[in-house]
Amino acid sequence: PVIKVTSTRSSVDNLPDIIDFDASPVLLGEETIDDCGDRLYAEVLRVASGKPVKAELNNHNIFAIGK
Repeated sequence: PVIKVTSTRSSVDNLPDIIDFDASPVLLGEETIDDCGDRLYAEVLRVASGKPVKAELNNHNIFAIGK
């Protein structure tokens, strides 16, 4: 699975069915990068343990391989 990460609050607001992880608090000064990293690591562990990502929940399974 792919964990979709953004650091843009508008992406989180406009694409809630796509974005799995919001890193925008770092850019907004609401969270340290270390704390964000801890949250992301915890999310990676949850996904690795079977938690489905948004793409899986919404049956988005299209992908492209670049040249």
